[in-house]
Amino acid sequence: MQSPFKTAICNLIWRHSSVCTWFWGCTLQTASLGANQFNEAKHQDMFFNWFFFTWYIASVVSLTGIFYIQDNVSWAWGFGICSVGNLIGLVILLLGYRFYRLDKPQRSVFLDLARVLVASIRKWKSQLSSTAKDYYSARDEMLPMQPATTPGKRLRY
Repeated sequence: MQSPFKTAICNLIWRHSSVCTWFWGCTLQTASLGANQFNEAKHQDMFFNWFFFTWYIASVVSLTGIFYIQDNVSWAWGFGICSVGNLIGLVILLLGYRFYRLDKPQRSVFLDLARVLVASIRKWKSQLSSTAKDYYSARDEMLPMQPATTPGKRLRY
Protein backbone atom coordinates (compact mmCIF):
# COMPACT_ATOMS: atom_id res chain seq x y z
CA MET A 1 0.00 0.00 0.00
CA GLN A 2 1.31 3.45 -0.92
CA SER A 3 1.75 6.13 1.66
CA PRO A 4 -0.68 9.05 1.58
CA PHE A 5 2.19 11.36 0.59
CA LYS A 6 3.03 9.34 -2.55
CA THR A 7 -0.63 9.14 -3.50
CA ALA A 8 -0.97 12.92 -3.10
CA ILE A 9 2.13 13.54 -5.24
CA CYS A 10 0.85 11.18 -7.97
CA ASN A 11 -2.53 12.94 -7.86
CA LEU A 12 -0.86 16.34 -8.09
CA ILE A 13 1.31 15.31 -11.06
CA TRP A 14 -1.70 13.76 -12.85
CA ARG A 15 -3.84 16.87 -12.37
CA HIS A 16 -1.04 19.22 -13.37
CA SER A 17 -0.35 17.30 -16.60
CA SER A 18 -4.10 17.24 -17.37
CA VAL A 19 -4.31 21.02 -16.96
CA CYS A 20 -1.23 21.52 -19.16
CA THR A 21 -2.74 19.33 -21.88
CA TRP A 22 -6.05 21.19 -21.68
CA PHE A 23 -4.28 24.57 -21.80
CA TRP A 24 -2.26 23.53 -24.86
CA GLY A 25 -5.41 22.38 -26.67
CA CYS A 26 -7.30 25.54 -25.80
CA THR A 27 -4.50 27.73 -27.11
CA LEU A 28 -4.57 26.11 -30.53
CA GLN A 29 -8.35 25.92 -30.74
CA THR A 30 -8.85 29.52 -29.64
CA ALA A 31 -6.61 30.73 -32.43
CA SER A 32 -8.51 28.80 -35.09
CA LEU A 33 -11.88 29.99 -33.78
CA GLY A 34 -10.67 33.58 -33.97
CA ALA A 35 -9.24 33.20 -37.47
CA ASN A 36 -12.54 31.71 -38.57
CA GLN A 37 -14.03 35.20 -38.32
CA PHE A 38 -12.11 36.36 -41.41
CA ASN A 39 -12.88 35.42 -45.01
CA GLU A 40 -9.54 36.14 -46.68
CA ALA A 41 -6.42 34.04 -46.10
CA LYS A 42 -4.30 37.19 -45.74
CA HIS A 43 -6.41 38.40 -42.83
CA GLN A 44 -6.37 34.96 -41.22
CA ASP A 45 -2.57 34.85 -41.44
CA MET A 46 -2.33 38.29 -39.91
CA PHE A 47 -4.69 37.26 -37.11
CA PHE A 48 -2.60 34.17 -36.30
CA ASN A 49 0.59 36.23 -36.16
CA TRP A 50 -0.87 38.85 -33.86
CA PHE A 51 -2.73 36.29 -31.76
CA PHE A 52 0.36 34.25 -30.91
CA PHE A 53 2.57 37.32 -30.50
CA THR A 54 0.09 38.85 -28.06
CA TRP A 55 -0.51 35.52 -26.31
CA TYR A 56 3.16 34.90 -25.57
CA ILE A 57 4.05 38.48 -24.63
CA ALA A 58 1.03 38.69 -22.31
CA SER A 59 1.94 35.34 -20.75
CA VAL A 60 5.52 36.39 -20.02
CA VAL A 61 4.56 39.79 -18.65
CA SER A 62 1.62 38.60 -16.57
CA LEU A 63 3.40 35.58 -15.10
CA THR A 64 6.44 37.65 -14.23
CA GLY A 65 4.22 40.24 -12.57
CA ILE A 66 2.13 37.66 -10.70
CA PHE A 67 5.22 35.83 -9.43
CA TYR A 68 6.75 39.09 -8.26
CA ILE A 69 3.56 40.11 -6.45
CA GLN A 70 3.11 36.68 -4.83
CA ASP A 71 6.73 36.61 -3.66
CA ASN A 72 7.05 40.20 -2.46
CA VAL A 73 3.54 41.32 -1.51
CA SER A 74 1.24 38.40 -0.68
CA TRP A 75 -0.46 35.37 -2.13
CA ALA A 76 -3.85 36.95 -1.57
CA TRP A 77 -2.95 39.89 -3.82
CA GLY A 78 -1.62 37.52 -6.49
CA PHE A 79 -4.78 35.40 -6.52
CA GLY A 80 -6.95 38.51 -6.35
CA ILE A 81 -5.30 40.03 -9.41
CA CYS A 82 -5.71 36.74 -11.32
CA SER A 83 -9.38 36.58 -10.33
CA VAL A 84 -10.04 40.16 -11.40
CA GLY A 85 -8.24 39.51 -14.71
CA ASN A 86 -10.40 36.44 -15.35
CA LEU A 87 -13.54 38.39 -14.47
CA ILE A 88 -12.59 41.17 -16.90
CA GLY A 89 -11.94 38.56 -19.61
CA LEU A 90 -15.34 36.96 -18.98
CA VAL A 91 -17.09 40.33 -19.24
CA ILE A 92 -15.31 41.10 -22.53
CA LEU A 93 -16.24 37.64 -23.86
CA LEU A 94 -19.91 38.07 -22.96
CA LEU A 95 -20.07 41.59 -24.40
CA GLY A 96 -18.43 40.53 -27.68
CA TYR A 97 -20.43 37.32 -28.17
CA ARG A 98 -23.14 39.06 -30.19
CA PHE A 99 -20.51 40.10 -32.77
CA TYR A 100 -19.11 36.57 -33.14
CA ARG A 101 -19.90 34.86 -36.44
CA LEU A 102 -21.15 31.35 -35.69
CA ASP A 103 -20.75 28.54 -38.20
CA LYS A 104 -23.51 25.97 -38.23
CA PRO A 105 -22.20 22.42 -38.33
CA GLN A 106 -23.25 20.60 -41.47
CA ARG A 107 -22.77 17.09 -40.13
CA SER A 108 -22.13 15.32 -36.89
CA VAL A 109 -18.91 16.44 -35.25
CA PHE A 110 -18.37 12.97 -33.79
CA LEU A 111 -18.81 11.33 -37.19
CA ASP A 112 -16.25 13.69 -38.71
CA LEU A 113 -13.82 12.92 -35.88
CA ALA A 114 -14.30 9.19 -36.45
CA ARG A 115 -13.64 9.67 -40.18
CA VAL A 116 -10.39 11.50 -39.44
CA LEU A 117 -9.27 8.72 -37.09
CA VAL A 118 -10.09 5.99 -39.63
CA ALA A 119 -8.34 7.87 -42.45
CA SER A 120 -5.23 8.47 -40.34
CA ILE A 121 -5.02 4.80 -39.39
CA ARG A 122 -5.41 3.75 -43.04
CA LYS A 123 -2.77 6.25 -44.20
CA TRP A 124 -0.35 5.48 -41.38
CA LYS A 125 2.50 4.20 -43.58
CA SER A 126 1.83 6.04 -46.84
CA GLN A 127 4.75 7.86 -48.43
CA LEU A 128 4.33 11.62 -48.64
CA SER A 129 5.36 13.58 -51.68
CA SER A 130 8.35 15.89 -51.38
CA THR A 131 7.30 18.26 -54.16
CA ALA A 132 5.38 21.41 -53.31
CA LYS A 133 3.07 21.10 -56.32
CA ASP A 134 1.28 18.14 -54.68
CA TYR A 135 0.04 20.28 -51.79
CA TYR A 136 -2.48 23.10 -51.74
CA SER A 137 -2.09 26.36 -49.91
CA ALA A 138 -4.42 29.35 -49.97
CA ARG A 139 -1.47 31.40 -51.25
CA ASP A 140 -1.31 29.20 -54.36
CA GLU A 141 -4.63 30.34 -55.78
CA MET A 142 -2.98 31.39 -59.06
CA LEU A 143 -1.66 27.87 -59.69
CA PRO A 144 -4.03 25.23 -61.06
CA MET A 145 -4.93 22.51 -58.60
CA GLN A 146 -3.35 19.16 -59.37
CA PRO A 147 -4.32 15.99 -57.56
CA ALA A 148 -1.76 14.60 -55.15
CA THR A 149 0.09 11.60 -56.51
CA THR A 150 0.72 9.68 -53.29
CA PRO A 151 -2.75 8.76 -51.97
CA GLY A 152 -4.39 6.11 -54.10
CA LYS A 153 -7.92 4.77 -54.32
CA ARG A 154 -7.28 2.19 -51.63
CA LEU A 155 -6.84 4.97 -49.05
CA ARG A 156 -10.21 6.60 -49.61
CA TYR A 157 -13.32 6.08 -47.49
